Amino acid sequence: MAEIKFLVDLDVHGNIDLNDHELQNFKIQHLAADPSGVEGQIYYNTSLNLLKFYNGGSWVTLSSAQGDITEVIGGNNIDVSGGSSGAATVNLDSATISAISANTAKTGITTAQANAITANTAKVGITTQQASDITANNAKVTNVSTNLSVTQSGTSLVVNSSDGTNASLPAADTDNWGVMTDEMFDAIQANTAKTGITSAEQTKLGHISVSQAVDLDTMESNIATNNAKISYTDASAVAANTAKNSYPSADATKVGHISVTQAVDLDTMESDIATNNAKTGISAAQASAITANTAKETNVDTDLGVITNSTSFTVTSSDGNNASLPAANTTNWGVMTDEMYDTLQAAAPKASPALTGTPTAPTAAANTNTTQIATTAYVQTEIGDLIGGAPGALDTLNEIAAAINDDANYAATITSALAGKSPIAGSSSIVTVGTIGTGVWQGSEISTTYIANTSGTNTGDELPASTTVAGVVERATNSEASIGADTTRYVTPAHLAARTYTTTIGNGSSTSIAVTHNLGTRNVIVQMYDSSSYETVYAEVVRNSNSQVTIGFNDAPATDDVTILVSKVG
Repeated sequence: MAEIKFLVDLDVHGNIDLNDHELQNFKIQHLAADPSGVEGQIYYNTSLNLLKFYNGGSWVTLSSAQGDITEVIGGNNIDVSGGSSGAATVNLDSATISAISANTAKTGITTAQANAITANTAKVGITTQQASDITANNAKVTNVSTNLSVTQSGTSLVVNSSDGTNASLPAADTDNWGVMTDEMFDAIQANTAKTGITSAEQTKLGHISVSQAVDLDTMESNIATNNAKISYTDASAVAANTAKNSYPSADATKVGHISVTQAVDLDTMESDIATNNAKTGISAAQASAITANTAKETNVDTDLGVITNSTSFTVTSSDGNNASLPAANTTNWGVMTDEMYDTLQAAAPKASPALTGTPTAPTAAANTNTTQIATTAYVQTEIGDLIGGAPGALDTLNEIAAAINDDANYAATITSALAGKSPIAGSSSIVTVGTIGTGVWQGSEISTTYIANTSGTNTGDELPASTTVAGVVERATNSEASIGADTTRYVTPAHLAARTYTTTIGNGSSTSIAVTHNLGTRNVIVQMYDSSSYETVYAEVVRNSNSQVTIGFNDAPATDDVTILVSKVG
């Protein structure tokens, strides 16, 4: 246990750390000559610049300011320079350095080590893989040529390396450069993508076959004004009428360029053609040829089919292009995908739906009285309007019932209770007041006849005590006595004892011990003494809070070996 009993003639120029047993920045006594010594005494001789200690018979030099090494001598193959003052430099001689550089003498290693270095079998200082690479020359110390080649197929394009890893080139997409696949090439050649036109225009173009140049602007105008619009059957018959009966050769050639791949209303078309006297959009010869073609030979039938799978819905044609029906969306009609079907099947029915998760609905306006769904937000609004901002302790019916003591006849109970009370104002006298528990009586006088449970000679009109007047004084509470700020109440011996705290500490292992005193302030004086010898003990004290201090020791005290006294100040 660290303890200090006496401090006599102490002249400290440095620091004394009692916890770490250290002398910090301490200066040894300076003397010009050896004094009469005491065994163990130490001092610094300023004449010789030496540190000396007394061994009981004579003064012995501990060190020299010039150092203990007086000479450095080089051995075989060692050169030494300097050292007479300051640092000495030690180097290998030039012959040894040359021999090491040439690695001819291999001085300092065994014959086996020299042979191993020559044969490079030990390969000391490198990994096994590095040694193997050196032996096989995998590191390519000399320049190496790498030949590249290309392998292409219907699914990939690969750049091959003659001595490394091949590279498979990725296909181009909407975000990245890349190579062109065979499918991309075919699409560009056939222009199947119909780049630059809409999906509706693509469908229309799929029904048209043209084998010679036509004037599209004129055709569009004629189609727009030709209300007759011949039917598919008639058009097919005309196309199939290879003899082109009653047709001039020029008209027959034109009809041969027409191909129709979807159904039309032949009856309506025939009537329109018959009544279309103006024959708008066609020449007089073409109109005559159409009128004269009464046979309408060789009607053509087109069979349609359906192919469905998990990604598409296709209507097939027996003699034309197939049509892939698009999926329905928020703006256009279309077919139902399997995902849409699954979503529809998983949806709750309109009648008595069993909803899961967190379904939402529009929140009705306050005070709505219809069959509309009431959301939780609407219910909370209605409840808020009902309680009208009541405090938390009275915002439920149960809390209100508890506040009136669950009395179903509360109004009658209160009326009866008020009937037995005296009015606050207007009464000249109160005959019966019952028991006055707390408060201040404002009356001018109370007859002692009506004061119950009294003793002694107190009359109720005693003056409060002061430094000059004898009178009644009130006892302080424990808290008031501990705070020590009240100037009118008295304290007891117990109150005085509450301003100090005493206990014993130590368990033989802990060097940091927390002591809880609960005095309510950091303004405390902490004293310690040995529980056996009663000698004062010094240790580190940290005032952690208003109720606790921590005592720090360099060596752990034994069990209950230290008594601690904590006293409140102020």
